[in-house]
Amino acid sequence: MVVASIYLPNGNPVPGPKFDYKLAWFDQLIDHAAELWASEMPVVLAGDYNVIPTPSTDDVFSEARDGERRN
Repeated sequence: MVVASIYLPNGNPVPGPKFDYKLAWFDQLIDHAAELWASEMPVVLAGDYNVIPTPSTDDVFSEARDGERRN
């Protein structure tokens, strides 16, 4: 069994070199995951992917919004 704890790079700000680096990192991860899948070994790729699959207003820190809640 292969177990990996993954921490993907932060891609902020968008657009920018950090975001480009993150996308390239994802491409390499996808290629490696495909190799693992083809090996038919049990694999767990867990961790912090630094991805928000919903609109950013749904579940990320907003100083303006969260500051209003504290007052």
